[in-house]
Amino acid sequence: MYCISASPAEELNEILEYKKLRNFFIKTYGGPNSKEKNFELLSLGEDICFSDMVYIGDSKIDLISSSNKNINFIGYGRDVPKWGRGQRWIHNWKELLIDYDC
Repeated sequence: MYCISASPAEELNEILEYKKLRNFFIKTYGGPNSKEKNFELLSLGEDICFSDMVYIGDSKIDLISSSNKNINFIGYGRDVPKWGRGQRWIHNWKELLIDYDC
């Protein structure tokens, strides 16, 4: 997995370290770049097509940024907000494992 964010890169890495999540990601992409620019950097740097990506996010800007690059989006959160209706939505990470029979 890769972490795409618009948060400042240094701050992003500090948060991931603090929450003990850093080892889950091959690479992180943060600010000052936008999420869309970071999708481009990921695509070029790792030779991954947008159509092969899935972005899991919890905000409207996550949906918009991924949609602008034709990247599949999965929403994450307890409740589905109005802007998230009609999108795939999970409430628990285990739901991804069930869907893919892992």
